[in-house]
Amino acid sequence: METERRLQWVMANRTPRGTIPPIGVMIGGLVEGALRRDSEQRVQLASVVANCVDQEFRRHCRIGDLHNGMLAIEVDEPGLISILRVRWALKIESALRKGGAKTWVRRVLFKFGRSGDRIPVNASGMSDNER
Repeated sequence: METERRLQWVMANRTPRGTIPPIGVMIGGLVEGALRRDSEQRVQLASVVANCVDQEFRRHCRIGDLHNGMLAIEVDEPGLISILRVRWALKIESALRKGGAKTWVRRVLFKFGRSGDRIPVNASGMSDNER
C-alpha cells in the first residue's frame, strides 16, 4: 500500500524533462547565424567600396577576406598591386570610415587573387569619381 501511494505521488508530481537538441542542430544554428552576419557585412563593404572606385578598379579587383580589421582586396594582375595600393588604399579606408560600416576596418591590403566577391556597380552605373 505504501509503495502504491509513493508511485501515485511520483506520477502526480513528475515533470517531464525538456529534451536537449542534438549538438549538430545547435552548431548548425550558430554557423548559419555567423554566415548571415558575414554576408551582410560583405555586402555593406562592397557597397561602400563601389561608391568610391572607378570601372578599371572593378575590372581588376575583388573584395577578399576581412580579418582583424584588415580588408583584403584581391587583384587579378600582380603588376597592378602597387599601383592600385598607392591610388586607392587611403580613399577606400576613409570611405569605409565615413560610410558608417558596421565593421571596423583599419587597413586595406592589396594581394594577388581572384576568389573574392565582385565589386558591384552602384545604381547609376558609375562611381562618385566617374561623375
